Amino acid sequence: MAAAHGLGRVQGLARPGHGALDVLTPLLPGQPGSATHLNVLSGLRVYLRWLEETGHALLNISDSQAHDYSAWLSAAYAPATHKNRLTQVRQLYDLLQEQGLVTDNPYRRVQGALN
Repeated sequence: MAAAHGLGRVQGLARPGHGALDVLTPLLPGQPGSATHLNVLSGLRVYLRWLEETGHALLNISDSQAHDYSAWLSAAYAPATHKNRLTQVRQLYDLLQEQGLVTDNPYRRVQGALN
């Protein structure tokens, strides 16, 4: 029952205006409030802001858009942060794929910075 309830909440991401982070927070790595969890949330906020600013949709990302995000990260952040942010977005799309909301994870084909 709890899994079905969680799935319904995650499927709410498909509705415009829904707080994606509110829905995803319990499903993210790390204990809520831990440094790991807070870092992942921070990385996903960066990604969601980039999606909004570029007009891309969370549930409809192409390979070229994934490469564009990686290029933006490369220009804006140090190599280690670039790599971490890509890892966080890969985990996000793995989660979305597990929940049946996307069929592919284009970030699996994007390599981060070498540091």
